Amino acid sequence: GLGEYLRSDDSLPDHVREMGLELEKLSQGQLEMLDNTLSLLRTGDADAPKIEEKEIIASQIIERAIARNQSRLDKKHIEAVFSSQKEAMFRGNAELLQSIVDNLLSNAIKFTDPGQSIHVKLDVDGEMGHIAIQDQGIGFSPEIGNQLFKRFTQAGRAGTGGEASNGLGLYLCWRIARVHGGHIEAH
Repeated sequence: GLGEYLRSDDSLPDHVREMGLELEKLSQGQLEMLDNTLSLLRTGDADAPKIEEKEIIASQIIERAIARNQSRLDKKHIEAVFSSQKEAMFRGNAELLQSIVDNLLSNAIKFTDPGQSIHVKLDVDGEMGHIAIQDQGIGFSPEIGNQLFKRFTQAGRAGTGGEASNGLGLYLCWRIARVHGGHIEAH
């Protein structure tokens, strides 16, 4: 692809060739995440695919999610505030765990009015790490809350800026959390 071309063209400046290498790494990571996500969708809990696990620094996942969503935050004039009392380490697939935080933060942005803030908090309770994303958004009823993590739920609605919902993102977050031995909930 383009990354390989940029990386291998000796006539290009070094910084462009380095960008090509980064593009290749990013593309490969996205492809692996898509493959893992599709595997999760095709299987039940008992048949969940074996995921490649490694130690992951939780704050890095959160900071990366905020950086990835910064343009959307800026567009709606929303501030993301990250706080942590103690660092947490997670064991699991970095791309899949990243996709959970990315999706939850994206949803918080989607349902928060311009000018508000979103708080992302990292806590450690014994050996369990907890990530909480709290927005000042439009909220949902308890009936809707019970439907949020179901596959292709019809509980979705447009965001405060008219953003669409496909009814799949929170289900994927729920599946990924379960495969990692965790859980997810909404209040």
